[in-house]
Amino acid sequence: MLEILLEGGIGNEFHYFLKFVVYSPALVALKRDWHYGYGAWIECNSVVFNCTKTSRVSSPGAYGSYPYIDFTNNYFGMLATDQGFGGFPKGYAIESSVRDLLVQWSQCRNP
Repeated sequence: MLEILLEGGIGNEFHYFLKFVVYSPALVALKRDWHYGYGAWIECNSVVFNCTKTSRVSSPGAYGSYPYIDFTNNYFGMLATDQGFGGFPKGYAIESSVRDLLVQWSQCRNP
């Protein structure tokens, strides 16, 4: 099913369901203006949300877990960790520190 989602371009569907966000932990902790839509955070790697295409969605947990789908590189993952309440930035930092390796791995599997 996920393969169908990744190849079918459903990533752009998230933009149709953007919600007005009063408080964003990503904006506060990471200085990234992610928006919420379709039950997940649409990651826009910008200080101001100006992305026109959904390349990555995630649903970071308060204790540091970090599930995500990367539509650009065709892979998904789930970082499970317990960093204590408010650990979202730590979980994101852990995944970010190995993201280049994950992209390389995804390209080996999806030439």
